[in-house]
Amino acid sequence: MSRRPVPPMTDATRPYWEAARENRLCLPKCDACGELFFPPKNTCPACHSNRITWTNATGEGEILSFSAIHIPPFAGYTDEFPYVLAIVRLTEGPQLMTNIVDCDVDSLRIGDRVQVCFEERANKTRVPQFRPATTKD
Repeated sequence: MSRRPVPPMTDATRPYWEAARENRLCLPKCDACGELFFPPKNTCPACHSNRITWTNATGEGEILSFSAIHIPPFAGYTDEFPYVLAIVRLTEGPQLMTNIVDCDVDSLRIGDRVQVCFEERANKTRVPQFRPATTKD
């Protein structure tokens, strides 16, 4: 279990965190216009409808941008350096800020394919992160 901080859960993010506890990456979807979006909100950012349902994502995406962090920002991260902070565009379209784990930092490239994995933190909270995608033969 990681010593990293546990993200806060709100009414808008509760379905996201509950799915993550089950190792599922879920996204909010607007029932009015069909928009998939992230971060979770109570209203659709495209049409402002409050008719939101949740759908399972594939957990696959690509790195749009990343930075390797070599200096600890605060306690809880001191044993895990360097770590990679990235913007990942999911196959479904939404983008999220996340960590890339289980990787050779020097080999990462923008455009690399990644797949979701989950890090357990306190209170059984599981945080979606990404690792380089395995190649399929």
